[in-house]
Amino acid sequence: MLTGHTHDWEYYERVIRPIFIKEFGTKGSLLHRSEKRGNCIDYVVHSREVFSWFKDFGFPVGRKIKLSIPKQIIDNNELSLACIRGIFNTDGSIYDRYSKKYRGHAKKYTYMNIEIKMNHLNLIKQIKGILERNGIRTSNIRKHRESHVLNIHNQKFIRLFFELVKPSNPYHRERFLNLRRIVDKQEVGP
Repeated sequence: MLTGHTHDWEYYERVIRPIFIKEFGTKGSLLHRSEKRGNCIDYVVHSREVFSWFKDFGFPVGRKIKLSIPKQIIDNNELSLACIRGIFNTDGSIYDRYSKKYRGHAKKYTYMNIEIKMNHLNLIKQIKGILERNGIRTSNIRKHRESHVLNIHNQKFIRLFFELVKPSNPYHRERFLNLRRIVDKQEVGP
C-alpha cells in the first residue's frame, strides 16, 4: 500500500498505476481514506509477485521503524536520484516563502522552498547525502515534532533539484513553474 495526499490523485493515476500495470500486470485500487483519517489516498495492490519483488530488492516488511534506501540504490547515482524523485513526489513539497514588509524594508520578496519531511532520520540523512553528492546544497536536518525535516532554500539549488531529480508529480511541477515565474519576475524587476 502506498499513501499520499488527495492532491496527488492525478500522480497516482497517471504515473504510479501505469508503472504497476506495465511491470506487474496489475492496476491496483486507488481509494480515498475515510473522513476520520484526513485528506489522504491509498494505492493498494494485492499481489504476491509485487510483494516478493519489493522484499527481494531489500524493502522492509512490516512496520517501518528504521527505514533506509537499499545499498544497491545508494551506489547507483541514477537510481539514487530516481529514488529521491519517488520520495519527493509523495512526501515532499514545494511552496513559497516570503519576507514580510516592515518599516525600513520597502520590498516584499517571494522565493521557493523545497521540503522533505519524514519520521526516519537515517533515510533523511541518506537523501541529504545523495543531494549533496550531486551538488545540491541543503539545510541542516531539523526536528519538527516526530518528524525530521530537510529543506532547500537557495533558488539555484532548487532549480538544479528539478533539473536532476525531475519530479514527476504534476502538482509539484506546476507549483515549481508558477513559483519560478514569480521569482524570475522579481529578479528582473518591474
